[in-house]
Amino acid sequence: MTYVRKNTQWYSWGIKLVLLGGAALAVFGFFVLREAERLDVRSVFMREMDNRYASLERELDLHKEFLLGLKGFFDASEYVSRHEFNEYVNPALPRIEGLQAVEWIPYVSKRERLAFEKKAQASGFPDFIFTQRTEQNRMVPVEERDAYYPVYYVVPLKGNETALGFDLGSSPTRLQTLKQARDLATSVVSPRILLIQKGNQAGVLQLVAVYEGEPTTVDERRKALKGFVLGVHRIGDIVDYSLMKINIEDIGIDFCLVDRTAPEGEGVLYESKSWAGIPQSKDFYFEKELKFGGRKWMYIATPTQEFLRYHKSFKSYGVLASGLIITLLLTLYIRQGSSDLRDTQGTTQAIVASSLHCILMIDSVGKVLLFNPAAEKVFGYSSKEVVGNNVTMLMPDPYRSNHPQFLKNYLGTGLKKIIGIGREVRALKKDNTEFPIFLSVSEIAGAQGGRRFVGMIVDITKRKQDEEMLIKAKDEAESANRTKSEFLNVMSHELRTPLTVILGYLPILMNKDKIPEAQMVAQIASEMDHSGHHLLTLINDLLDISKIEAGALDLDCQSLSISDSVEDVADMFRNKIEEKGLEIECRTIDALVFADQIRIRQVLINLLGNAVKFTDKGKITIEVELGGRTVLVSVTDTGAGIGEEDLMQVFEMFRQADSTASRSAEGTGLGLAITRRLVEMHGGEIYVDSILGEGSTFTFSLPVYNG
Repeated sequence: MTYVRKNTQWYSWGIKLVLLGGAALAVFGFFVLREAERLDVRSVFMREMDNRYASLERELDLHKEFLLGLKGFFDASEYVSRHEFNEYVNPALPRIEGLQAVEWIPYVSKRERLAFEKKAQASGFPDFIFTQRTEQNRMVPVEERDAYYPVYYVVPLKGNETALGFDLGSSPTRLQTLKQARDLATSVVSPRILLIQKGNQAGVLQLVAVYEGEPTTVDERRKALKGFVLGVHRIGDIVDYSLMKINIEDIGIDFCLVDRTAPEGEGVLYESKSWAGIPQSKDFYFEKELKFGGRKWMYIATPTQEFLRYHKSFKSYGVLASGLIITLLLTLYIRQGSSDLRDTQGTTQAIVASSLHCILMIDSVGKVLLFNPAAEKVFGYSSKEVVGNNVTMLMPDPYRSNHPQFLKNYLGTGLKKIIGIGREVRALKKDNTEFPIFLSVSEIAGAQGGRRFVGMIVDITKRKQDEEMLIKAKDEAESANRTKSEFLNVMSHELRTPLTVILGYLPILMNKDKIPEAQMVAQIASEMDHSGHHLLTLINDLLDISKIEAGALDLDCQSLSISDSVEDVADMFRNKIEEKGLEIECRTIDALVFADQIRIRQVLINLLGNAVKFTDKGKITIEVELGGRTVLVSVTDTGAGIGEEDLMQVFEMFRQADSTASRSAEGTGLGLAITRRLVEMHGGEIYVDSILGEGSTFTFSLPVYNG
């Protein structure tokens, strides 16, 4: 009877062990896969929001660039008539979505008021006077004050007739915005206003000051102020159009645009239809600052349940269901196929022995009673080395020191901290290597009434590595996406700037009835020529990098005097270098290289052009020397230099030390990437040494021509 009772208990342990192990593995697999699915959905959401943010940023840049182009039109003219203003603005207005109106706001002193009113009345507006709005929302003649800022030109005029003559200085809020634009000499945006004409949607005013000459201090700007160009922007239409341009489908993302520089309760610029307020959870949450005209706007978004359902996967639930079903079937099989208790015991031992996961059993004092082959493989110990010893030999500190007390506390209080729950801990191999495990512990009754604890251990080293790789891949993908967005932002800025200048001047030259004076025509032609060449350079860079990436760029290599090429390129830049007050020195030797003359000139032009662009004082040196079987060409400047954190990426595509649309230097950022590819196609190398604030040296090598 004792034998049967003992084997019956072992039989019960086997059934429980199979159920416990199978259920634990199924649940473990479920949670691991569900967490991976959650990270995937979050990555999709963040990538989607980065695209939306970048599109809105580019659209706002377009509005800003248009006003800056209009300011340039005023700067280039002694006087801009109402007709010329209309000719400049009218063609552009339909192309810029969300731009409701454009105005010219002159600065008018008290003694100039009457002359301005009479001039407007004589030009076809007999009722024109300076006005202000009363508390009852009526327009009345403006009170006498030292300075006025009236709406003098407005496009379109239809629907905005009442705005003519309105003194923006009569509103304290708008007067403050005018003063900021005047003193800062940059684009300034007002707080939110309500645009009644377009369905009561939120809007803002953007102002850029126009001066006599080029004042540099605040006092000089106040004295030289001529007026302001002003744009009225519909925020809702701009946001909607930015989404339409990237073909965004409505897949359940709630978002809003908030002006954080506005007083509390007055900062909401845009809300999606289903926006319910900022969520408490930060797990699926996007928030990014968007600077526009000196104001800090926040783009805030969160996915809806519709979005989460659309991207939800049920693989994790399939793993859970499959694991539980297999466990149940295996248990039934054991019960039905093992009538003999000895066979049952053997079957249980076989399952434990063949299990892919570590299984061990300890008694109430921590002594190891069972250590299966899977555990031997993972920990590096044989069963004989472990069984009979305390389980703490498999634990690193602090688990090793704390485990006896934990076990004692549980036996005394029954309070469970890991039993029946499972958690991630650290374990220790025979070679003292620590590694992560998932530990699930269950308590069973011993043969003589004692207490036993069965542990199911899963080595999660690979899972942890996969999680780290997944997080790293997500970070790299987000970084690549941000880099792409920054590059597109810069490109849109670079391409639009010369196009804005060219398209802005064309209506003036096309008006055969009112051709400007010859001096102004020459100035306009010069600026259009500069813009056209700049645009051609941008397009050539894009075409070159496309050909290189596609492997479609062929070299026509032949014997070439490198000193002649260096001298020719230096002569091209000599006038520009001297205009900046710089020195140039060429130290060359007679050496022949095997290279494509056109492409080597392109490399030299890129390097010397950068040196001139980023050097304001000092000297530029071009040196040619032999380096074994190669010729080394270096371009050294005493310019701005490059920070150590940017040195590793200066030759990468779509990477720039300053990638903002407002950076001081023009260009796509592709010049050095093209330069590196061209040098490498010749079998050479290029590298850079630089100290921030002291200068840079770019050096490339070419193979010597051996005849």
